[in-house]
Amino acid sequence: MAIPLPTWYTRGGRFMFDWDEHNERHVARHRVTKGEIRQAFADPLRLGRALGVVDGEERHVLIGATRDGRVIRTIYTWRGGKIRPVTAYPIRRGAEFRAYRDQPR
Repeated sequence: MAIPLPTWYTRGGRFMFDWDEHNERHVARHRVTKGEIRQAFADPLRLGRALGVVDGEERHVLIGATRDGRVIRTIYTWRGGKIRPVTAYPIRRGAEFRAYRDQPR
């Protein structure tokens, strides 16, 4: 089941993200692009859950696919009314991948 994201995360139907040099570089080390993260968040079949609190910020995980079918796991927090990706990487196996792959379409 897709997770709902608050409507204030979008502007004109687009998700609003908080990027800087640090998180852009971190995501790029895992060979994931900002565009792929946007696509995973826009995936109508995305899955997610809360992970807990790290350094005073609530962390969440989102599993979603790109238009090319690449399944991405994104760890994110909310900062300043925007989605701030902490890290992201492709997944091809494991419980989260199977939960995404096996859900009703």
